[in-house]
Amino acid sequence: DNADRRLTPLAHRLGLADDARLARVEEKERRIAETVRLLESTHDHEGSMAKRLRRPETTWDQIAARRPELADVPAEVRRQVTYDVKYAGYVARQDIDVARQERLAARRIPEAFDYADVEHLRMEAREKLASIRPRDLAQASRISGITPADVAVLMVYLK
Repeated sequence: DNADRRLTPLAHRLGLADDARLARVEEKERRIAETVRLLESTHDHEGSMAKRLRRPETTWDQIAARRPELADVPAEVRRQVTYDVKYAGYVARQDIDVARQERLAARRIPEAFDYADVEHLRMEAREKLASIRPRDLAQASRISGITPADVAVLMVYLK
């Protein structure tokens, strides 16, 4: 759970969290970053400790056995580092998806756009798009029955 990391700075700006709480979260954040850097920079014949920790079968204790200084890491920091390292790939993919959706949202579809003119668009897609009249490609991509291929055809056609 990373709610404190995500929300405490906002709560502090809104006057809902005091300076001491913000300082604790910032210190925790510093320790997390420091520990992740250590794991990424420590290598053996199998690669970095971070890479090893990404494996589902690898535990913190197994990693700490190879780096004694990791035994002193507080449990809360240890838990968050484990989550951050194990889920980094998923987060990166999610960031790519978010960026893609933002690009699609930026690509507006003219109000008077005639979907019948797009010859490579499936008939079902033409009908749904003409009926719903989405404002942009992101909205079009969320319509039931509209495939990524349909969105790609529209994207090419709108260029």
